[in-house]
Amino acid sequence: MTMPLRVLVFLAGLGAGQFALAAGVTVDNAWVRLPVPGQSVAGAYMTLQSPVDAALVGVSSPVAAQAELHLMGIDSSGVMHMQPVARLALPAGKAVRLAPGGYHIMLEQLRQPLHAGQKVPLELLVETADHQTEHVTVMADVLGFGSQPAGPVHPGMPGGFGGMSNLH
Repeated sequence: MTMPLRVLVFLAGLGAGQFALAAGVTVDNAWVRLPVPGQSVAGAYMTLQSPVDAALVGVSSPVAAQAELHLMGIDSSGVMHMQPVARLALPAGKAVRLAPGGYHIMLEQLRQPLHAGQKVPLELLVETADHQTEHVTVMADVLGFGSQPAGPVHPGMPGGFGGMSNLH
């Protein structure tokens, strides 16, 4: 029986802000939006890519009592909704973007105030097609409201900007 691997991996060859799981999943441009004053929730965003079929199946962070994968979308009557998602497919070789207006990680009941410039650990649980699971801790930059990460923006990616899904 294989135990889940719990590692923080930063590979210099990947470049700043990019992390990799031992199974080859990369996480790039991880960031958390600074909460609105007085609120105890924050959204976390990133781009994930796996060389094999896999899925993001869980998230947590020591800065929040609860962390969940969510999808924001608009229903048939034009009302915006947010719903929890149990798993997010990571198709082999395709970048999957968690971004405002689509898939994202919701950090709820923040245990401490967040500050722009701070780094927040996010624990991701990834499951491969052969049911192997792996944990990785990613350090995400806290950015002020309206700020975007320094890395590339790909609007056409799943969960990308303008990629609101219709919820039924």
